[in-house]
Amino acid sequence: MSTSMLRWEETRALSTVIGRIKGAVSHSWNRIFQDTLLVWQDGFWAESCAPDVPPSLLDYVLRQRDRHATGALDAAWELPPWKAPS
Repeated sequence: MSTSMLRWEETRALSTVIGRIKGAVSHSWNRIFQDTLLVWQDGFWAESCAPDVPPSLLDYVLRQRDRHATGALDAAWELPPWKAPS
């Protein structure tokens, strides 16, 4: 999973921007890691924010890798893992 903060031209569709990012990453991955398959999840999730990004959101993005390594959630920005009804 990857979290990114982007600013782009308002005239471009978000799906186009995401497609280009995934394409560039896939191209680089395939060049560097030729024996390892890169698999993308279906779709993407996006949230918009004002240009003056809240410090808590920026902190969330910058510390995502650490949280995933420890399994910690940030209640302000993440939903708890989904559990099937019993």
